This record gives sequence, structure tokens and C-alpha cells, in this order.
Amino acid sequence: MSWRAAPILVTRDPERTIAFYLRLGFRLRGHTRTPGSQYLLLERDGVELHFTEVPPEYVGGTDSAVYLHVADAAALHAAWQTIGLPAQGTPRLVGPTPQPWCHLEGHLLDPDGHLLRYGSPIPAPHR
Repeated sequence: MSWRAAPILVTRDPERTIAFYLRLGFRLRGHTRTPGSQYLLLERDGVELHFTEVPPEYVGGTDSAVYLHVADAAALHAAWQTIGLPAQGTPRLVGPTPQPWCHLEGHLLDPDGHLLRYGSPIPAPHR
């Protein structure tokens, strides 16, 4: 059996979270409502992101991050640019740059402050 992870992130506004991630190309695979809480499951290209609504008294800040291993970080960035995400503020989209570990990496800060880092290997001839 192989391992895989599904991060669970906090959302303060489930409907805003759904709308934002749908714009990024994710699809809503699950949405559970219980008194005082909601749970979301969003998926894109085999990557699952789970979100839970937490009462404000339990939220001390969102210090969560997810790394998305993608086939082409530049293409993903270009696709996300088309939805009009700003380069400053929240949400924020920062384009990929070459890293010393031979990856092209960028990041997206979502409306709740979650950091989505995305990257792809730089092909050998371009290193």
C-alpha cells in the first residue's frame, strides 16, 4: 500500500472557498454541513484539498501550506493568471522562478491565508 496525504485547511467562509477553488480549476467532490460547521473536499488532477470550518474562537491564524507537484509550473501559473489574481494582497499569485534545487516554483496565497506552493522540475538542458 502506498501513502498519500490530504491536507485539511481551515476556512472561515466555505462558500467563498468553494468559489475561489472552482475558479482555479478544482471541482467540489464533497460538501458536508453539520450544525455550526462545514467540511469541503475539492480535487484537481488527483490532488485533494480538504477544508473545515472552525468556529472563530478556535482559529489562531492560518499557518498552513501545501506543495503541489505539477507537470508544468509555468503553464499552471499562466492558467491561474487568466482569472485575474493580483500579485499583491490576498489572494495573491506569484509567478514561478528557478530554484537552486532544479525546480521552477511559484506560490498562491488564498483568501484565508493558506499558501499553495507549486513547482515542477526544470528540464536538464535548461538547468
